[in-house]
Amino acid sequence: MVNSKIKKIRNFIALIICIGIILSLSSCDNSDKKDGKNQDSNINVEHTIETEKDSENANTSDFAPAYGGSIAIFSYKPDTLCPILTNNNANMQMLNIVYDGLVDIERDMSLSPSLAVNWNISDDAKTFNITLRDNVFWHDGSSFTGDDVKYTIEQIKLNKDSYYANNVSNISSVKVQGLSLEIRLREENSEFMRLMSFPIIKKQAGNVSKEGFIPNGTGAFRYEDRNEGNMYHLVRNDSWWNGKAYLDEVTVKLLPDKDTALYSFSSGAIQLAPSENSDWGRFIDSTSDSYFGIPTNKFTFVGINNTNNVLKRDEVRQAMSLVINRDEIVSDILMSNGSTASTPICRDSYLFDSENGYKERNTDEALKCLTDNGWEYKDGCCELRERTKVYKLKFEILINEENAVREQIASAISKQLNEFGIKTEIKKVSFENYEKQINSKKYDLFIGTYKLSEDNDFRFMFEKGNIFGFSDDDINETMRNIRLSVTEDGKKQAYSSFQKLFNVKNPIIGICFENDVMLYKTTLDGQLSSVYNDIYKDLDKIYIK
Repeated sequence: MVNSKIKKIRNFIALIICIGIILSLSSCDNSDKKDGKNQDSNINVEHTIETEKDSENANTSDFAPAYGGSIAIFSYKPDTLCPILTNNNANMQMLNIVYDGLVDIERDMSLSPSLAVNWNISDDAKTFNITLRDNVFWHDGSSFTGDDVKYTIEQIKLNKDSYYANNVSNISSVKVQGLSLEIRLREENSEFMRLMSFPIIKKQAGNVSKEGFIPNGTGAFRYEDRNEGNMYHLVRNDSWWNGKAYLDEVTVKLLPDKDTALYSFSSGAIQLAPSENSDWGRFIDSTSDSYFGIPTNKFTFVGINNTNNVLKRDEVRQAMSLVINRDEIVSDILMSNGSTASTPICRDSYLFDSENGYKERNTDEALKCLTDNGWEYKDGCCELRERTKVYKLKFEILINEENAVREQIASAISKQLNEFGIKTEIKKVSFENYEKQINSKKYDLFIGTYKLSEDNDFRFMFEKGNIFGFSDDDINETMRNIRLSVTEDGKKQAYSSFQKLFNVKNPIIGICFENDVMLYKTTLDGQLSSVYNDIYKDLDKIYIK
């Protein structure tokens, strides 16, 4: 059921559409993705900040790009200004403006070069030979080298609580020769370079520490602290290797929380404001503000207890997946701010297989799945008789009571399944009990969300001892093939096989990938390529009208 706040947002969005200034959210169409892309190719999938959505020249502005001016964004009081030690997400995003990684993740989840210009992978997917960019300088004027990359990796390894600890955990050795790196892994992983988007810091004497760290990056803007206490200043780096930003400066206002940031945006105190808050619509003014979706790695799904005598049957899981109306959930509950997904491969991704990667709702096919395997519809519920036993499709959907959106998703799914003849009831518990019941497999179904890793390592979901009680040699083999595929064609084939098999086996039932939202003032123009791990990506291309 849609609550009153959601209805208000829906009405507000309808108003924006009517007056023609809404920006399109991230597209689910993959028809324009390029095939045969090698590891060092650079594809720009940019969102254009604009006010003329309906224009045939949607990527063309009436305003010529102009240098100068400043804008304000927000962060929180930082735990540290060291980009590899902070665990404050807003702080990480702010520091991404100051620092570069070896690679960038684009909006279609492809990789593009940054401090690394190209890389080669050994046949066993364990050795990566990386060529670094020449003529790159730190903000203090010194030259960037391979030793800086090695030092950064070593420092992350020393700090086990670093947000990026998992990114480097598989590295066994790093060798440097000039601007060439050789990184060796303990386990094969052809997708390893996807983990190398974290900020590279400059080598210094001794180990890095949180206290007293002063940012010194290679990025488009350099950090200045003018002892104002409640804000920082990021000033254009005119020596940036990738050109010159339009803005002179980005002011970073230190705010206490996300809600304060939305109020600050509403008042005009900041010009860009990312939000995960489903109530963001009430903070924008249709005459001066707009927004667009930020693709994320947040995968929402129906967890299935595959140790259950009924749910372990392939035809039951398949039928449930075919009955669920994902489009309705994304449209009505997420307000179209997401993309439907039946597998852990986002439909925005260049690795999505348009033929095998998604299962459309099809209740006729769902019914056939069941009847072909002896199930009958009786007294409003599907049942199966096997000798003296009678199995009924009756399940509980577990949710944690603190999550209103999750409750709405569970309600929609329950209604859809009940109308079909798969009877469900919703069970709400505290988050603590929710976790306990899932970990001990004392559930039938649950609504959950995973933040997937950048390298698409899904093994934790299906390897031995997983919380779904699922085991399948064929799926394990497809995941292994993904990690071993070192050519682009081989990789796409491996991902295609995984998606096809996933939609047959349905170890869990994918629902969608959620989007975050970037609110912005329409006084801004240019291009922003916001993605979940770098929401201010391409801020250098933004200018003031």
